[in-house]
Amino acid sequence: MTFSFAIQPEKTTLSCRLFLDSNGTKIISLDSMNKVFYSGNVSDVKFEFVIEDETLKTKPATYTRFESDIPKHFRIEEIPDQKAISFFWNPPINERIN
Repeated sequence: MTFSFAIQPEKTTLSCRLFLDSNGTKIISLDSMNKVFYSGNVSDVKFEFVIEDETLKTKPATYTRFESDIPKHFRIEEIPDQKAISFFWNPPINERIN
């Protein structure tokens, strides 16, 4: 029996560009949602996400959608009828870096 499987993200990076002035932080651009599609002769697909802040020199964190400790700034939703999963990021507005 042969199984084929492929995944295709809409994009590989999410980003938030900020502008800092004396009035505080303003969002210039925000790309906060990604959809990952899968295809093939498979069922019961499980996803694992690695969240990495490139400005920090820390080890990336790995999460599945079933974990209760996903940071509050992230959300994962399955879309079975589209064979996809959506990954949402809501960056904290009080951050002072892009």
